[in-house]
This record gives sequence, structure tokens and C-alpha cells, in this order.
Amino acid sequence: MSDFWTLELGEDILFIRSDQYGGKSERDFIKGAQYYVFDGTSVKPYGKMSSTLQAGPAAITPDGKCMLYTDNRYSNRLPRKVQPGEVITNALVINQLSFNSRNGKWEKPVMLFKNREDVSYCHPSLPPDGHYLFFASNMPGGFGGMDLYVAKWDGKTWGNPINLGP
Repeated sequence: MSDFWTLELGEDILFIRSDQYGGKSERDFIKGAQYYVFDGTSVKPYGKMSSTLQAGPAAITPDGKCMLYTDNRYSNRLPRKVQPGEVITNALVINQLSFNSRNGKWEKPVMLFKNREDVSYCHPSLPPDGHYLFFASNMPGGFGGMDLYVAKWDGKTWGNPINLGP
């Protein structure tokens, strides 16, 4: 078991835990990652992730009803046995997980930005007011490698990403 990454969630602590024990490769270990919350006395699962691989850093809206988190997406229909010499592309995506207050359950995660297999969106961050989403991406039109971007919340959806570079 391995715990990593933390975030304050009001008076609680949100973290990621992988319950996988060993395996034949590192990928076997990370595919069991799940978010949990510690309320000072007990640990409970937090939301339901769609990831079959490792989930990563997350941000929570001020009302606690929406979580944006980094997720892995492999191309070539992985996981499966990789052939010798085969090139595997890994892209990171930001998923949005929303809480449905009518039924008291988390909705199915939705990918925020549809992307090509060679473009990643990752490490979401929200300021205290929750009106802007900051994240890293290597999308076309940047200044090289990973750049920082911001998208504004209009009350219903996130706007188009704006590069924060030079």
C-alpha cells in the first residue's frame, strides 16, 4: 500500500492511496490508486474515479461539490501486452467529478478538454474563489514543453484555456 499527494479539504485531508500490493511491473502497482478523505478520526473513499491507472493531483471547488483531477490515458488500447519495439503514448487528462446533491452520489467523471493522444492536461489548481482553473499542458501553440494555462468558469462551463507564458 502507498499513500501520496495531499490536499486540505475544509478541516479534512484528501489523499491518494494505492491498495495494490506488488505486481509484475510498476504499472501493476499504480493502477489501484483511489482518493480518500481523512476527517481526523477515520479514512473513507472520496468520490469514484474512472481511472484504471494512477490518478493524480486534484483541486476541489470552494463548495466541495466538484473535484478536478489528473488522470492517465494510454493510447493503443492499453492495458494489454506490449509488443517488442512498440511505442506507447501516455497522455494526462483533467477529469471533472461532480457531486449530485439530489441523490447524494458522485456523477460519472467527465474529461474537461478533449485532446489528441500526444497532448496532456494536468495538475489542476483552483484559487479560493474557484472562478479560475490553472493547469499545465503541452498543447499546440505553447512556448515549448509544458506551459501554464488558465480557464475561467462562467457559471456552467470552463472557458477556453489561455496560455500564461510570455
